[in-house]
Amino acid sequence: MARVDSANDMIPEITKIRKDQHAKIKALVEVNAKVPIIALGLVRDLCKNISAVKKVHFGDPINGRVQSEKDPNPRSIVVHTEATDYYFDLRPDPIAPKPTL
Repeated sequence: MARVDSANDMIPEITKIRKDQHAKIKALVEVNAKVPIIALGLVRDLCKNISAVKKVHFGDPINGRVQSEKDPNPRSIVVHTEATDYYFDLRPDPIAPKPTL
């Protein structure tokens, strides 16, 4: 194995979460959406083992603001990596009921 001679020869580290990790986080948030603080705790526990994740908190995807953990109605959980912010909605989009004939 040859050693690295310059910064251009180094392989950059991936700073995104994988699809399976994204699916696990999404499933945790969907199941626990009625109790947001529990969903946040579970996502934080899961993200401790993901080296790319830097921070997890409540946030608002519309204006990009951080929401307090004491906020009674958080909009989403935000998972930060160096390159990307992932928003997981706590309030699912309302689905209109199917019309009956």
